This record gives sequence, structure tokens and C-alpha cells, in this order.
Amino acid sequence: MPLKKLNARFVATIRTDQTRLEIRDIDEEGLELRVTRRGVKTWAFRYRRKSDSRKRLLTFGRYPAMSLEEARIRAQEARARISRGADPAGREQERKATPTFREIAEEWQSNYAEANRSERVRQDDQSVLCCHILPAIGDMKGTDIGRSELSKLLNGAKAATDARKGHTRPGHRPRRLTHRPNRVFELTRAIFRWAVGQGILITDPTLGMKRCCSAHT
Repeated sequence: MPLKKLNARFVATIRTDQTRLEIRDIDEEGLELRVTRRGVKTWAFRYRRKSDSRKRLLTFGRYPAMSLEEARIRAQEARARISRGADPAGREQERKATPTFREIAEEWQSNYAEANRSERVRQDDQSVLCCHILPAIGDMKGTDIGRSELSKLLNGAKAATDARKGHTRPGHRPRRLTHRPNRVFELTRAIFRWAVGQGILITDPTLGMKRCCSAHT
């Protein structure tokens, strides 16, 4: 693998006729620039896992979205974590393998709800998922959802109004869905608890969180 003292101009202008050219940065141990024949440039970091000395490869991102300076900072941060025994490449692989909340919810509906919840409740579940939950967190990895994301979801549910036909009158403010935030929370919590019980996720981010509001508010 070629060694090169990388600089901004070199990174911007390097081209190759090879299927892929890998250039190791002399100034930043482990950092490399990977260039394809089509001109795609990707930053990667090679290291040995501390626990067993196994060689690992961690991908940072593409150039020019990530500059040489940013890639070097990422390499320094990764090296610091590795020195403490972390395996960032393994963690990234686990994250990529984790399903999105949408996929988890679909499994929950197929493997649990259909056998344990009435048709009426399942219809309401689907409405809550489609109107409130999935637009907010559906495409997020289950492991990426924390209390901050859940708080935003619930705040959005609190601000929602009833737009159903016959439920709004000209000259009147739209009616707030006072019970809906609690329903959103309870359904989200039920899906997370099921996912933990099935071994799909390790932690439940709703643990310790409370219902949004009283049913009388």
C-alpha cells in the first residue's frame, strides 16, 4: 500500500486507473484514502483490535463531504477509543445490522399484536404509528433512538390537532388530541419492551420515562 504525506491538493486531484487505490497517510497512523477508478474517494482507518490483535477496518466517510483535516481528527478519536479497548469497527457493523424502528414495529405487529390485540386496537395502533410515530422515528436505527428523540416525538404528538372531518368548525381553534400523546408513548414503549424481550435490542429508551400527561388535561 503506497505511503504518502497527504495534503488537501493531493486528495482533491488524485486519480487512478486501478479498480481501487489505497493510500496510507504518513502523518496519521492508520488513516488511508481509498480511490476508485470512477473517482469515488473514501476515508478509512486500519487498526488492530486490542483484545486479540485482529486487523480491523473502519470507514469514516467520503471526500469531499469529509475533508482531510476532519478525517485526521476522526482517526485520532478512534485511536484514543481503541487504546481503551474499544472496537469501533465492530460497533459500526452491529449498528448497520440493527433494524430500523419501522422494521421492528412491523415485526411486533406480525409476531405479537395480531395474536394478542383486538382488531379495533390494532387499527388504532396502525393509525398512531402512521400519523405520529413512524414519521418521527420510523427510519432511525433502534439503537439510535434515545430520550431526546422520544421527547421530540411526544412533543409533536402534544401539538397535534384533530383534523378529522366534522371535528373542526370554521372560526374555532382546532381541537387538541389530549389523549393521543399518552397513546403514542404507550405504543412506542410496548414495541421497545417487546424488542428487548425478543433480543432484537439490548436497551429500552423508554425505561424510566413517564406518560406525557393526565387523561384529564
